[in-house]
Amino acid sequence: MRLPAVIGLIVLAMVCRVAPGQGLQSNHGVLRAVPVPRPVEVDGKLDEWDTSAEMFAYGVRRSRDRYSVRVSAMWDDNAL
Repeated sequence: MRLPAVIGLIVLAMVCRVAPGQGLQSNHGVLRAVPVPRPVEVDGKLDEWDTSAEMFAYGVRRSRDRYSVRVSAMWDDNAL
C-alpha cells in the first residue's frame, strides 16, 4: 500500500472520529475497493490507480477545500 493511501486512510479515520454526527458533512459508511486493472508499481506515481470508487471526505463544509481527503482502494489476488 502506498504512503499517500495510508495517510489518506488515517486522516479519514481521524475526521470520522472527531465529531461523529456533529456537523460531519461527508459521513461515508463504506469504502469500496475495485480490482486492480494492471500490476501496480511502487514508484510514487498515481496514474495507474483506478479512482472510479473514490471517496471524498471532509469534516467542516466551509474548510473542505483545505482540509479534506480523497481515498481510493484497489485489490488483487494477494492484497487489498
